[in-house]
Amino acid sequence: MVNALSEITKYDITKYRVLWLGCTALLPLVALQGRRLRQNIPRLPEAGGARTGLVGSSSAGRTLSIAVIGESSAAGVGVEAHTEGLPHHLACLVSERLRRPVRWSVIGRHGATLAKVQKHAPQQVEPHADAVVVLVGVNDTIQMTRSRAWAGGARALATRLREGGARRVVFSGLPPIHRFPSLPHPLRAVMGTRAKLLDAVLRDVASTLPGTSYAPVHFEADPRFVSRDGFHPSERGYAEWARNVAAHLVPLLARDAAPAPGDPAHDPPRIHDFTLPRSA
Repeated sequence: MVNALSEITKYDITKYRVLWLGCTALLPLVALQGRRLRQNIPRLPEAGGARTGLVGSSSAGRTLSIAVIGESSAAGVGVEAHTEGLPHHLACLVSERLRRPVRWSVIGRHGATLAKVQKHAPQQVEPHADAVVVLVGVNDTIQMTRSRAWAGGARALATRLREGGARRVVFSGLPPIHRFPSLPHPLRAVMGTRAKLLDAVLRDVASTLPGTSYAPVHFEADPRFVSRDGFHPSERGYAEWARNVAAHLVPLLARDAAPAPGDPAHDPPRIHDFTLPRSA
């Protein structure tokens, strides 16, 4: 199964590289559209309020620690408060599924690229975090980060986080840029192709590193998932993104907490079904 998935990933990388080559003739037009878009799109602030929090009952067992680091999506651009952003929604889902308290934290910056996150974020992550979720890629897509530099940066970031004590590093898949309503065509199609290439490279890198994995992200084309700038997620969008990441992360955390062979005294968390109320 692992080899089959690896072959699919390699095929996707090759496919999107070929498609990207076909897009290069459109780059002058895309650059013009990008300049116009930056002049017209509203620049929303990062979310306000506390960048850390605790969900769940402290009497329910050992508190799990989840840090979310990255670009504007980690910083909560598109919502008013961090309690409406992805980290808080993710913590609620994990806490409900595993019946454990979860301490969440945010280390994000509007406009950050992978290189900037790799340079500044690892030293700010709480030591021995159970999981660090990485949200990067949109700014690297816009800035045309080369795929080799992107792969090297992802490896370096995961390595630094693991060396700093993070038990799990989870790279979230890139959001569906090819569906961003604020992007005109052909800009939307060209940036979407570039994002799919970086996403496939990220998936490949994560598969080669210990304690590191990739969480696929799938969104329906729902305008309610997008904030008023047509670019960043709304609270409903962040909640849906958190569901994607939680579907991948919860089984990993449950496995990490499983008892060692011959250790009947350890009581691992059970995975429970959950329903997170959707925002109106």
